[in-house]
Amino acid sequence: MVLRYRPAALRGRRRHSTGDEGFSLIEVIVALGLLTIVMLSTAGFFVQSLKTSATQSQQQQASQLATQQLEYTRSVPAKALLYGRSQAQVSVATSAPGITDLSQDVISGFNYDGWDGTVSGQTSQVVPIVMPTQNVGGTIYTTTTFIDRCYVTFGANQLCVRSAAAGASWLYRITVNVSWKASGGRSCATASKACQFVVSTLRDPGTDPCFNVNVSYAGCSIAQPLINGFSPNTVATNSTTSMVITGVNFDPGAKVTVDPSVGTVSNVVVGSTTSITFTLTTNNTAAAVGSAQVVRVTNLNGKFALGTIAVTTSSLNVNSVSPTTVYAGTTTTMVISGSGFQPGSVVSVPAADGTISGTPLITANTISLSFVAGSTTAALGPASVMVTNPDGATGFANFTIVTAPVTFTAITPSTIVYQSQRTFVLTGSGFNAGAQVTIDGAAVSEVVNSSTSITVSLTFDPTAGTHVYVITNPDGGTASKTFTVTAGLTITGVTPNPAFANTKTFTVTGTNFLTGIVAKVSGAVVQTTTLTSSTLLTVTLTSGSTLAQGTQTLTLTNLDASTASTTFSVVSPPVIAGVTPVNAKKYANTTYTITGTNFVGTGTQVLLTGAFTASVTASSTAPTAVTFSYSLAPGTYVLQVQVKFADGTVSNVFPWTLVVK
Repeated sequence: MVLRYRPAALRGRRRHSTGDEGFSLIEVIVALGLLTIVMLSTAGFFVQSLKTSATQSQQQQASQLATQQLEYTRSVPAKALLYGRSQAQVSVATSAPGITDLSQDVISGFNYDGWDGTVSGQTSQVVPIVMPTQNVGGTIYTTTTFIDRCYVTFGANQLCVRSAAAGASWLYRITVNVSWKASGGRSCATASKACQFVVSTLRDPGTDPCFNVNVSYAGCSIAQPLINGFSPNTVATNSTTSMVITGVNFDPGAKVTVDPSVGTVSNVVVGSTTSITFTLTTNNTAAAVGSAQVVRVTNLNGKFALGTIAVTTSSLNVNSVSPTTVYAGTTTTMVISGSGFQPGSVVSVPAADGTISGTPLITANTISLSFVAGSTTAALGPASVMVTNPDGATGFANFTIVTAPVTFTAITPSTIVYQSQRTFVLTGSGFNAGAQVTIDGAAVSEVVNSSTSITVSLTFDPTAGTHVYVITNPDGGTASKTFTVTAGLTITGVTPNPAFANTKTFTVTGTNFLTGIVAKVSGAVVQTTTLTSSTLLTVTLTSGSTLAQGTQTLTLTNLDASTASTTFSVVSPPVIAGVTPVNAKKYANTTYTITGTNFVGTGTQVLLTGAFTASVTASSTAPTAVTFSYSLAPGTYVLQVQVKFADGTVSNVFPWTLVVK
């Protein structure tokens, strides 16, 4: 059952039909639910619409700010657009231009840059690069103004480009960038979330508003100057020249400039709209030289014209160099003669020819220098010296490098005995550092003390004979000299002499006996040669050697091939013929004489055997007699007597009966 409420004012009236009785509570609830669903579904669209509306509002505001700034730049005289804008400030802005496209702008180059070249210190800017930020409706806006230049060609397709072409004129290209940072969930295309609006225009530098106040003022002119020619059109470096420019549309107050690498301009006088005189002082550098150096005429309206002149090197003549011949490895004072030599001129020679020592002395017509010629064969032959002025002008003079003369006057010592000397001093002249010395073609160790002295130290002993020292400089110059090595080997004596056939050992005396000396004895085989000193040696024959009687030869040979010989005699063995006396007194120290032949040598021993055995030293020896003394007790002695010599030779055994009373 549904209860319906009926107001009292209506109770007495006619009843309405069932369809006019209003909404039930359930219908109202259902209707409210449907309305909520519809509102929720459209809320997102509503929020997005609000964001879009806010973004559009910000863009409109940025557009207004950019337009205002652009209009302001139109009201500024063209000649003041760059005032106060320093190069450093402009460089900072152009290095991060945001979405601004500066590809058409001339932002570097000779006198074309968009900054004020007269700025020093802090100077206010007529057109600020970056305006103070502006807060509009809670959004912060930053306005940046770029002012550069571009070239516009005359023709159907008028493009603003970086490079000047024939008939092109330059215009200011003014670009305003207004940026802001999105907020409230909004976003922009850039990663930094910074929204930007850019507007750009071109401005003719000759359209300053003069308002007909002073139309004759040159700054109000819109005329484009044109250069027809220069007189003269060729100048030299390091010169000051009065020049005339002819052309059209030259305004009073027009400026004349030239690239600083070329030189400087002074005394500019605009004589008429078709003639300008000025003084050009050219630099004395290679950079100033060229066939198309640019001279610029700039009117006060900013329009300019370009023309070219030729800059040549200054006059330089190198006539000669003295001397024309120098020796390799020597230091020579050279004088270059000519004209047009300038302070700062550079003198050079090829590295293979030598070097220049110290600083050359330069006058207008001569250059004096110290030249160190190369010391090797590579330096020999034609050479040249080059003079280069600071502006690059060059001149050459030729000379010749020849082998330096070498003289070899002495060797000290000039004669030596083999194995007596290994150090020599070679004297002469023209010895160069690095000179090499050889002896008989073999390299040695040398020290070049000076141009006149070389010390040589050998590691071996030159053999007896003539030897040759050769000195060769690095440049190939050479000289030679000989010296002599003598053997000095002599034999002064051989002991024993005479010798017996069975003698085996000889003592030899003499001079300059050297280690390794070899002895030979004719008719025998030498077993050893023992060197005691340079004056004494012993020669020992093999046990099987027997010397023949007669004259024999002893020969000594040193390792230096020097030799010496001597002779000695070989005699028969000693023979005892008798002993006297045969009677002697008792206890007396009796002298006995043994007679015979071939008693030679020293240190003779008398051997007594038989009734007793004794060895007695002889008191004297002669070729036919040996004398000795001895004391015996009384008695009769039957003895055998032999004589033994120092070399071991013994005589025959002789029977001897001695009676002592």
